[in-house]
Amino acid sequence: MNILIAGGLLLIGIVALIAVILLFMAEGRTRKENRQATTRDTQPKQEKPSDSVMEVTGTLGPELPPFPSLNEQEQMQTNLNGQFHDMVAEIQTLHQQVKNFEQRLSHVAGMLDTIEQSAEQQRVKIHEESEAQDEA
Repeated sequence: MNILIAGGLLLIGIVALIAVILLFMAEGRTRKENRQATTRDTQPKQEKPSDSVMEVTGTLGPELPPFPSLNEQEQMQTNLNGQFHDMVAEIQTLHQQVKNFEQRLSHVAGMLDTIEQSAEQQRVKIHEESEAQDEA
């Protein structure tokens, strides 16, 4: 029983950690898109070419996002390392809480066993007394 509860809590913790990771990844993409939109808006607009000059511009395929620079990669790696350290600390905290919870449950189970034994002894004693009265 205790193992099931501890396993369930551990499973909930793992699911929560996965959700946190997915949120951080989505937040990173949103920041990147906002940064790209800001750079597009801040770039000076070029004047339209005159009618006599026609420029041909085109792409052969979809535009690929720019590859992050080394500084951005280092910054992302630093952020991820910090997030992993935070996750490790959270997992250790959850593990300690599960241990404490399991310890409390074992104490409660022990108390319940004691109560059940005393109730059983009282039932036996009452049954013996009623038999003694019936014989008398």
